Amino acid sequence: MNSMRVNGGRLWSRLMQMAEIGATPHGGCNRQALTDADVAGRKLLSRWAEAAGCRVRVDAVGNLFARRPGREDALPVVMTGSHLDTQPTGGKFDGVYGVLAGLEVIETLNERAGVPTDAPLSRQAVKASFEVHIEQGPVLEQKAKTIGVVTGVQHMSRHEVVVAGQEAHAGPTPMDMVRSATAALGFNFLEMISGAGHDSCNVSAVAPTAMVFVPCAGGLSHNEAESALPIDLEAGANVLLPAMLSMATTAAPATQT
Repeated sequence: MNSMRVNGGRLWSRLMQMAEIGATPHGGCNRQALTDADVAGRKLLSRWAEAAGCRVRVDAVGNLFARRPGREDALPVVMTGSHLDTQPTGGKFDGVYGVLAGLEVIETLNERAGVPTDAPLSRQAVKASFEVHIEQGPVLEQKAKTIGVVTGVQHMSRHEVVVAGQEAHAGPTPMDMVRSATAALGFNFLEMISGAGHDSCNVSAVAPTAMVFVPCAGGLSHNEAESALPIDLEAGANVLLPAMLSMATTAAPATQT
């Protein structure tokens, strides 16, 4: 299975198509949650997922799930994802990359002789969760690393402050599967602590969770100038693919949700 690779061109094309929804004059995106643009983005994602053979549903609080059937639907799920909405003056990659990389994993499994898995995505026990994301910090770029294997997230507390300056992010586990996939693919990687909070911080409270980072230019995010290279985005999805597949086809305890 390590020979499988995602279609980087398709992933990039879909990122650019999604970026057209809520596009801003300076090259970013304004697709805030619960806006018409957010609805349009969710509809586009749902069309792509349904075309890939997934069943799409929305839960009581608006989370969107795309389920690829497994061989045994009662088994615990292996899931991946992130957020599809953006900051008011956000970029093309924050969040949405993690969503579309997950869809690309499904597309690749479908194309490779319909690779079956043992864990579908549905409302049941969770075996593991993965999230691939741009780093939102400068470390990978400065150290010339392709992949960041996230080992933790720095503690955050909340205060009310007023800051004037450039818009940017607030800060620059089935982890064995991520390390193994990264090593098998030959990517140079760095184990690192995330300086920013992510969806996975919340998911980790109820299920084993892992994150994969890829570089973004200048570490800039939550900004219309946010940028990432297609080759790095493809690399991150190529780590996600075998990590998810390995977790879906090996025995491990699940966490009830």
